[in-house]
Amino acid sequence: MKSTNSLPNQDSIAIIGMSCRFPKSHSLTEFWDLLSSGNDTIAEIPAGRWDPNQYYDPDPLAERKTYQQHASLLSDIHDFDPLFFNISPVEAEQMSPSQKLMLELAWESIENSTLPFSDIKGTNVGVFVGSIWTDFEHYRKTKNAKATLHSSLGMSANVIANRVSFAMGFTGPSLVVDTGCSASLVALHLACQSLLNNETALSLVGGINHILDPDRYIDLTQFGGLSAKGRCSSFDADADGFVRGEGGSVVLLKKLSEAERDGNKIYAIIRGSAINNNGYNGTIAATSAESQKSLFEKVYRHAAIKPQEVHYVEAHGTGTKKGDPIEATAIGEFFSKGRNGNKLRIGSVKSNIGHTEATAGIAGLVKVVLAMQHKVLPPNPHFTKPNPNIPFEELQLEVQKDLSPWPVSNGETFKAGINSFGWGGTNAHVVLEEYRNGQEKTSTTSPDASTQYCLPVSAKSTQALKDYARSYIKAIENGDEENLKKICMATALRQSGFDHNILFSADSVSQMLTNLERFIEDETDVMPYTPLTANPKVVFVFPGQGGQWLGMGSELLVKEKVFRDSILASEAAFRPFTDWVLTDQLMATPETSRLNEINVIQPAICAIQIALAKLWISWGIHPQAIVGHSMGEIAAAHISGALKLEDAARIICERSLLMKTVSGTGGVMLLTELSRAEAEKIAGSYNNKITVAVYNSPKSIVLAGDKNLIGEVFAQLEAKGLFCRFVKLDAASHSPQMDPLKEPLRARLQQIVPQKTTIPFLSTVYFKVMQGTDLNADYWVDNLREAVQFAPAMDKLLEEEHT
Repeated sequence: MKSTNSLPNQDSIAIIGMSCRFPKSHSLTEFWDLLSSGNDTIAEIPAGRWDPNQYYDPDPLAERKTYQQHASLLSDIHDFDPLFFNISPVEAEQMSPSQKLMLELAWESIENSTLPFSDIKGTNVGVFVGSIWTDFEHYRKTKNAKATLHSSLGMSANVIANRVSFAMGFTGPSLVVDTGCSASLVALHLACQSLLNNETALSLVGGINHILDPDRYIDLTQFGGLSAKGRCSSFDADADGFVRGEGGSVVLLKKLSEAERDGNKIYAIIRGSAINNNGYNGTIAATSAESQKSLFEKVYRHAAIKPQEVHYVEAHGTGTKKGDPIEATAIGEFFSKGRNGNKLRIGSVKSNIGHTEATAGIAGLVKVVLAMQHKVLPPNPHFTKPNPNIPFEELQLEVQKDLSPWPVSNGETFKAGINSFGWGGTNAHVVLEEYRNGQEKTSTTSPDASTQYCLPVSAKSTQALKDYARSYIKAIENGDEENLKKICMATALRQSGFDHNILFSADSVSQMLTNLERFIEDETDVMPYTPLTANPKVVFVFPGQGGQWLGMGSELLVKEKVFRDSILASEAAFRPFTDWVLTDQLMATPETSRLNEINVIQPAICAIQIALAKLWISWGIHPQAIVGHSMGEIAAAHISGALKLEDAARIICERSLLMKTVSGTGGVMLLTELSRAEAEKIAGSYNNKITVAVYNSPKSIVLAGDKNLIGEVFAQLEAKGLFCRFVKLDAASHSPQMDPLKEPLRARLQQIVPQKTTIPFLSTVYFKVMQGTDLNADYWVDNLREAVQFAPAMDKLLEEEHT
């Protein structure tokens, strides 16, 4: 074949990021391993989904039964980290797995690109998703799930795309496409048009499918599309239909010229895309060879690529007796022009992962991009005997049977088509071309022996850091020093910065792998390294009661001298007020611990806070402001310089001793996700027998009051599906129940002598920066009785650009 290596036109779109989640394939690497090995992921439907025996009957005419027992199913479909996406656990329970998985895949596709999320957050990014079923609604009914305020959104199909836009602040078009099984490729076409029309700067395109409703099997059995043997044997003589599959995939798109301008990694080029419909076709569910050929003509003419230049077509290839011959005929009659004996290779990803329905088109596209990256075509499983109704020789077609090099010559770029059609007659086709950057150079020099590699890893939790470490091991273990160098550079320059960070350093691939593995295996808590800004305005925040745990501080007491000296100083300061010893309680066993007693809990927490603050300061971390929450203000005031340790000890011990007298007398505190206005309205409806005790954040409020009345509120909020839980405290602080303690506390604190602060102290009682000398007995009475204004204090600190 003569080389006709055409140049990408101005309408080309670059694929700059990808992600996928299929059975046994939780990453692009695992997906390629599956494809290249020629294996499939089909198995019998497990009883965990539903009872297969209740629905199975080999008789295709049996009523309310299906003759298919197999599927390609994901495991752990309800596993999800809602807090990563700022979603409450209560709302997450009501979300369909498709909404959850699409959020994860969207994020992973951005991570897979060379775009820092901070650069695109809140910008004009479009989200286009193919999805066709509403199985989650049926699933909820079978589980007799209670409707809550989150249920409607959680079941909604259109919200699958909108969740991504909302979570990431994307302001471009956000929509779900349903054209049957061509949905994800139609979504991709719309996304390309949106980019070319300058409606969006970037587009996320995905397909998603979950199988939760066994009635779909009954419907599709009567429809006649399912395989009784439970395999997709695309283009094979034994093809008897498709087997269903679930999963999802996302690609991140950008105009080619802009991706090259910005130096983005480019996986492949979309040279063109098009969609059409069969129109009247005798049977609405059947495809049409004429409509498909018309579509091919349109898209390849626009892409300026001749049919004979295409080496491979990823076909829809469902393995149905009627569909395969029609599609193969359309492909062969169009692409056979001018081939001169060079057969067109065809295949279908459905033979590996089943028919993933709305996801099918995008799954095929990702398969082809990966094949271009690896420069080989993967085998098509379950093809042993050609379908006699397809004249392969006449059509110059060959089903890809083995893992073999991409069939090119004379320096051609790899070119492929991806074909998809829906049972309503909507067809879609995409043209892909390999991307070659003439400026790319491969390093021929070996790394210097003294080279140090630094790999910064960032996540939202310690567990997530370990998950990332596992991913980096997979990316590094089969590569060389140059690969490690590129990964370290890309990670340092592009990775999003989260709250938990750790820096791995090594002078070789093997040492980096060892360091990552040790980190994963280490079961102790990790203190991650968090880089500071050039001029940080650090705030030390001292929390209230509720975070205590048996054994807190015990390890630091042994290992850190600064911490231990501070604890021993507090122990001595507590001695006049206590009948217990601080270090004994920090090292106590469950049998000897008294951390269930408020007069032990509060002083112990206060001592821990003071010791931790002094330890941080000894490490060179100095606060520019101090803020405390309820009882946390006592330790905060000491670190700010306003209270001597002896006065801080007197306040926390006398306060907690008095609280012990009302502990267990019917007062409780309830943490809620109410807004300030909602909480104050509820308190008012109880004639202020319930008090708004703490303003933690715009959607986190603590109510305090009588146990029975608070119990009523708890039941009301739970019925509405609103998050609420009782605070680990059996007294109603910051409420009228503290009024009897005010005068006794005032009298016991007359001896304290507050001093000037050395670090600004922002009061959460009066919501202002206090002079240290004003933190007298009256202040600490109000600290116990009045509401905690924590949210306004945080707003003020942020306004003043504290970091």
